[in-house]
Amino acid sequence: APGPQPEEVVLLLRSPGGSVTGYGLAAAELLRLRHHNPPVKLTVCVDELAASGGYLMACCADRILCSPFAAVGSIGVIATIPNAAKRLEREGLNFIETTAGKWKRTVTPFRVPSEEDLAKQKEDISAVYRQFSTFVHKFRPHVDIEKVATGEVWYGPDAIERDLVDELKTSAQYLLELMQEGVEVYSVSFKASSGQQGLLARGADSGLLKDLLQRELGSGSTPGGGMLDRLREFIGGLAPGDFLGRPDGRPMFLAEEERLAPQILASGFQETDASLSDMRAAMRRLQPEVKQRLLEELLASESTRL
Repeated sequence: APGPQPEEVVLLLRSPGGSVTGYGLAAAELLRLRHHNPPVKLTVCVDELAASGGYLMACCADRILCSPFAAVGSIGVIATIPNAAKRLEREGLNFIETTAGKWKRTVTPFRVPSEEDLAKQKEDISAVYRQFSTFVHKFRPHVDIEKVATGEVWYGPDAIERDLVDELKTSAQYLLELMQEGVEVYSVSFKASSGQQGLLARGADSGLLKDLLQRELGSGSTPGGGMLDRLREFIGGLAPGDFLGRPDGRPMFLAEEERLAPQILASGFQETDASLSDMRAAMRRLQPEVKQRLLEELLASESTRL
């Protein structure tokens, strides 16, 4: 059964901002604490930075604490896009674009924008700016929004002077004070996903890959006993980087027998293993679509790291 509702949520926030939609959603999720029945107090601690979208999130809090040199503010909107139209013209390249709707596309990298295009872009940015500044003023009503919604950034004392934050205090100091008062403090953190999913998720622990290899090699209770565990360990040691290290760039799962054998031997298998040929044969019998999925996931995991 669910436990008791927390009296307060302390969010340690560090953000330079980013997309309008992403930070708008993050702010909306934080507001769920204030709209909960009964409401849950939200305190945001800014030890280093809460700018632009980061401050949009921070102002959802009942209280904002910041360290003396934390940077706060940057209430504004910016949109940048490179323009290669003149270079394309010199190269004799034309970019053909078909749209329906007068303002479906305004400023693009591929043609010189007209004054009308630029005016429309400015109008769109101004609409976002008005929503941003109105949102801040709604949750920080004592702020002189005309003076702070300029895109400027202020540090701790100056931020307090402009009512952007409520108190100069680090998160460590605040949490320590709560614990000294006898408050039970629980830490919750989220670890970003490595981005590697599917057949090779967490090395070779995928259930699909395990079942496939069990059918081909058997498990400890079958004639191929012990080989499955050794092969999974072997695959886990290679994934994802070593699969892409073949001299001809071909992954091991698509390699021919004479290329596969040295890779297995190099990972600790003895050439005298009577079951080695069975292992190589099983690898070659992987269905083409499974091979392709493995290859796609390996390539995706490699590009994620770059």
